[in-house]
Amino acid sequence: EGVQQAARAGHALEAIAQRISVINEMNGQIASAAEQQSRVAEEIHRNIVAISDVARQTAAESAETAASGERLSQLAARLQQLVGQFRT
Repeated sequence: EGVQQAARAGHALEAIAQRISVINEMNGQIASAAEQQSRVAEEIHRNIVAISDVARQTAAESAETAASGERLSQLAARLQQLVGQFRT
């Protein structure tokens, strides 16, 4: 009976070792997925920063365009006034 118990214990240890191996493989997959998620999160962050920079630049350029439009309108009004002086 001692031999049978030893054999059963050996089989149980083999089963435990197999399950540990499966768990280790799963841990590796989880670590790999976490690393991939981290890289994707970093890329998303870089893209958001780039979009934010473009939005700021666009806002600044829009303000410049509006100011230029206002100045052009003033110049057109002044030109119209000057041309009006030459009419008799």
